[in-house]
Amino acid sequence: MDSDTIRNWDGTQSWTPDAIYYPENEAQIAALIQQACDSGKRVKVVGEALSWSDIIDVPTTAMRFDKMAAVLEVNRQRRLIRLQPGARLNEVNEILAQNGQAFDNFGSIILQTAAGYTATGTHGTGRRTPILSTRIEKIRMVDGRGQLRELDAEHEPELFSAARVNLGCLGIVSEITFSCVDAFDIEEQLELVDFDTALVELGNFVNGNDYCKFWWLPYTDKIQVYTFNKTTRPRGGFGFTGFMDRTGVSGILFTGLMALGRALPPVIPFLNNTVQTLHFHPRRRVDRSDRVIKVSSGIPIHQETEYA
Repeated sequence: MDSDTIRNWDGTQSWTPDAIYYPENEAQIAALIQQACDSGKRVKVVGEALSWSDIIDVPTTAMRFDKMAAVLEVNRQRRLIRLQPGARLNEVNEILAQNGQAFDNFGSIILQTAAGYTATGTHGTGRRTPILSTRIEKIRMVDGRGQLRELDAEHEPELFSAARVNLGCLGIVSEITFSCVDAFDIEEQLELVDFDTALVELGNFVNGNDYCKFWWLPYTDKIQVYTFNKTTRPRGGFGFTGFMDRTGVSGILFTGLMALGRALPPVIPFLNNTVQTLHFHPRRRVDRSDRVIKVSSGIPIHQETEYA
C-alpha cells in the first residue's frame, strides 16, 4: 500500500487517493475488492493515466499494476500472447517481434498498460483493421464481489463482449489473451495536402490504404496526410527527421515549442508554420510495423482533438 498524488500524463488532472495498492496476484485483488465492499468504498485501477479527461475519477482507493506487468506466454503456433494487465504495449511489441509476431492495429502512443489500453477502447487507424480490443480472445477478471470470472466467446459471451472495452466498470482485469498476426513491415508515406483537397479526398485516402492518419496544425493551410501500407520492400528512408523521432529529440523539441505557444499565444501561427516547413516535409520510410505506427520514442506533452 502507498499513498501519493496521481497525475495524468500532461499534468492537467490530478488525484490524491487515501491509498494506492500494488497487488501481485488475483488473490490480493479479490481481497482488496472484498475489503472495499465491506467498508462501502470504491476501488479504481489506474494505468499510465494518459487521458486528458477526468475519466479516471480516482476515488479514495486506487490500484496500480506495476507488480503484475509480465508477459506470461507466447504461443507461436496459435499466434496468441497471454499477459498480465500491467504489461506495457511498447515492451509487448518487442517480445512479439522476437517471436515473429505482431499486433495488427494499435495507436501511435504505445506507453499504455494492456488493460488500460483495451478498457478505454484506445484505437489504431485504418478502415480495414479493427481496434486492438477486438483481438482479445480471453479475459480473466475479478468482479465487483471479489469473484474470479474467466470470459471468452463461449463462456458468458455478452459479459466478455462488454469486458473488452469495460471502462473500469465491470471489475478488475487480471489477465488478457490476444490473438496476433505474423510480423510485417510497413511503408509510411507523408504528404502535405491542401486543407480543402484533403477533406474532399478523405474517403479515397481511408479506403485506399491499410492505415492512415491526418494531422493538422492550426493556422496552417496544409494537412499532414500519413498513409501506411504493408510491404516487403527493404527497410530504410529514415533521414534526419526519422533520426530525431527514433532518438526522442523531436518529442523534447515539440514539448518546448508547445510550452512556448501556451505562454505566448500570438506566436502560435508562426511556430506552427515553421514546424510544418522544417519537420513535416514529404517522405517515405519502411520499418517494422510497430516502429512506424508509433509517433516517436519521445511523446511531446500536448493536447489534441480526434475525430472518427
